Amino acid sequence: MTIERFIESLEEAGVTLYFENEKLRVRAAEGALTAEMREQLKLRRDELIEFMIDQRDTANASMVVHQIFEAYTVKCPN
Repeated sequence: MTIERFIESLEEAGVTLYFENEKLRVRAAEGALTAEMREQLKLRRDELIEFMIDQRDTANASMVVHQIFEAYTVKCPN
């Protein structure tokens, strides 16, 4: 299963992954996280962190490009 599909399956089960103090954290309602999910989270921890950091960096870069474009279009007359 790809990392994207794994995260999707967690979300479908009501499990949320997030960073807190640069550590991967998991939030889930009681009983939402199965033993198999727990095991996969342990096994794929580093892969999850790398993927989430890449996603965050991509989102940040996209935001910067959008802000530059916005600033440019506001300052340049038609």
